[in-house]
Amino acid sequence: MKDFFNGVRRHIGRLDAEHLREQYAHLSDELIALDTLFKTISLGIILLDEHGEIVKTNPAAKELLGIAPADALSALQIPLGKAMKRDVDITYPEERTLEIKSVPVEAGTLVYIADVTSERERTEEELRIGATRAVRDLAAGVAHEIGNPLNALSLNLQLIKRSCPDEGGVDECLRQVERLSGIIQGFLQALRPSKPNLVRGSVAEPIKSCL
Repeated sequence: MKDFFNGVRRHIGRLDAEHLREQYAHLSDELIALDTLFKTISLGIILLDEHGEIVKTNPAAKELLGIAPADALSALQIPLGKAMKRDVDITYPEERTLEIKSVPVEAGTLVYIADVTSERERTEEELRIGATRAVRDLAAGVAHEIGNPLNALSLNLQLIKRSCPDEGGVDECLRQVERLSGIIQGFLQALRPSKPNLVRGSVAEPIKSCL
């Protein structure tokens, strides 16, 4: 657009009326196309002058902010003539996250407003999945390191029981080892959810075990 104006300015003295009308029509078409794009684009745009007053804004800016851009300027805290980028959480007309970006331009400061709610949710979900995977791997490693000594204890206790069948304390030790193994297996199953296998049983038995 700037090159077009400079070209017309350089040659306007040699243009007749017909050529001027053609240039005017071309310029009019360009401005209409730009205005249509400005009004229909989903990105919110606000142009501020050097004093921070709004020169021009598009409908998307009001739609994203939920209020008139003039009423939101003080809360947005746009640094005039400086580049800035930050996220802002809003609750009206709905909860979402907006990315506010300012760029210094010749006429003042240009502000871009974009809805990045889906992008942030996707990032948080990826972080959550990564954290869950890390905890699962850590739990599996811990269970492995604890399970091996428990297996060794169980094996040696069984050997002691065979050699000393009258030793009553061995049975209790075996029960405690089995209980610890059951806790580890239950912990791993909790981190690796699977479809429950339902069977008929007595409610009294687990209650007696707990007591």
